[in-house]
Amino acid sequence: MDSSIHVLDSIQRTRLAAVGSATVLVYDHFITIDQEINLVWKKDWSFLKCVFIFHRYLGFLCVMIELFATLSPHVSDDVSAFWFHWEMWGYTVVVLTSELVLLLWIFVVYNRKVHILAFLGVLWTAELISVVVILAKSFARLQITANLIPGLGNFCSLINEPPFFYWYWLPVLLYNSAILVLFVHKGTEILRVSHVSLLHDVYRRSFVNFLAIFVAYLLCCVLWLTANFSLGQIPVGFALSFSITNSTRLLINIRHAYYMREEVDLDRPIAAIYANETPREEWLFELREMRLLGR
Repeated sequence: MDSSIHVLDSIQRTRLAAVGSATVLVYDHFITIDQEINLVWKKDWSFLKCVFIFHRYLGFLCVMIELFATLSPHVSDDVSAFWFHWEMWGYTVVVLTSELVLLLWIFVVYNRKVHILAFLGVLWTAELISVVVILAKSFARLQITANLIPGLGNFCSLINEPPFFYWYWLPVLLYNSAILVLFVHKGTEILRVSHVSLLHDVYRRSFVNFLAIFVAYLLCCVLWLTANFSLGQIPVGFALSFSITNSTRLLINIRHAYYMREEVDLDRPIAAIYANETPREEWLFELREMRLLGR
């Protein structure tokens, strides 16, 4: 009986967390929709625009599917199996691609230093390999059921998880720790010496997003490695929501700095790097804009 009560309590907490993470994503979408329309949809197609739309709407779809699978009392074993595979692979794609955006961002604000790119590139590749190996080996052994406690309603549940599956979030946390340290170091330096108010605003707004996603990954890692695994799903939805909002807000900030550059009060003119821009190269110019402002 005590075991059943514990499981039911964990299920209820997981459902509340799913609602909370979906609320965060929907709220962020609502308060940034005007910026999205003006800075994304009304502009020409570019690489950065495609990346933004990919993260915003694929991530939104992932969260909504999780919400349905978590709240529905009528899920079957087949639905549970589909949802879990979709969740882990879908979340992995969203998280890893969002981290590529962060890699580009850090590379640019560090004035395109090759050793920074090489360092983060090696870390990201190691993270990719580690996560894919963990998932591939885990899926061969995982058992998934929707009827863990007969008679008490259906809920997607894992049984007989292999021990190495719990290490999934560790490579993600290590990579984002490096990103956060590099961001804080460069942000502190720029805020101390730069007089560009727009750049200050970009860094201040981005820091909260970087910190939130780091904390979410840290909670995922701690709960999966040390706590009862029935609680492990609670921070996962928030980790995805924060990853999506962090990436999309960063892209919005970059778009804002690029398209509103004529309003920035600078002591010297900005280099004329936009004369021959093409849609294919526009994303590079948007990122270079931040590098120029950061000098």
